[in-house]
Amino acid sequence: VTMLSTTLTSLIEKELAWREKELALAKGDVLHAISNRAKFPHAYRAFIVITYCHYEGFCKRVIAQAVDDICKSSIERYRWKPLILERIFSKSARKLVDNCSNTELVIMLSAKCHLDNLNPLAPESFLATSNLDYKTLVKLLETAGINDSPYSQYRLELSRLVYLRHDCAHGEILSFDASQSYKDLADVAFALQSTAVSVMHQLAVDLIDGFQAHHFYS
Repeated sequence: VTMLSTTLTSLIEKELAWREKELALAKGDVLHAISNRAKFPHAYRAFIVITYCHYEGFCKRVIAQAVDDICKSSIERYRWKPLILERIFSKSARKLVDNCSNTELVIMLSAKCHLDNLNPLAPESFLATSNLDYKTLVKLLETAGINDSPYSQYRLELSRLVYLRHDCAHGEILSFDASQSYKDLADVAFALQSTAVSVMHQLAVDLIDGFQAHHFYS
């Protein structure tokens, strides 16, 4: 039976610790720049980019480790949840059978003899996925056997963060609402960071609880 790995728990602790320190520093920079018209746009841009990159980096890295642990588990693959099998093995299975959906592939290849011959997704593939918008986050959650329903409460805020990050990271001129003060803008940005941190912490708890309760297999 698969137990919670020390690799995963130590990774979660390490990743949260250093990322939260940088997030706090970025928030401090914005607070100090609120009264400075010249510095605020720069501090705001950096804050949005740093907040997003830590949200994406944490989620992808810990899920990649969790999936790697699942793949190395002693639980036979045919006992894993169908959606996990689909997410992890459909790309490999696709090379064997064409002209059917990923779900049909999993049903067809659910026999133990077939599954044992398939190569799972490499952990590095999770780091190479697209921007971590809500839809992509849900797919990664499903790959690790995590129920995505509790995360729906964060959908709007995460979508907003991804949108703002795009303009900030790609060098677009920042256009602020003239009716809002820099403090108002900062408060909105801080709320987005709070959402990102909440997602990171919930993911950490869900991964640990999921392994302890063996949620990834039926």
